[in-house]
Amino acid sequence: MISDEQAEPGANFDLRDEIHEYWSRRAETFDLAFGHYIAPGHEVETLRIKPIV
Repeated sequence: MISDEQAEPGANFDLRDEIHEYWSRRAETFDLAFGHYIAPGHEVETLRIKPIV
């Protein structure tokens, strides 16, 4: 990681890449974290799409 003191003017492309890499890695397990998913039970059943008959 590059510190603010080491960053060159116009180096935002590197920062964008760093953020992209972080969230690409984080996405693999994001839904496993507490509160990042809909728990099984009443809540998930309420949100399921029901077919129109």
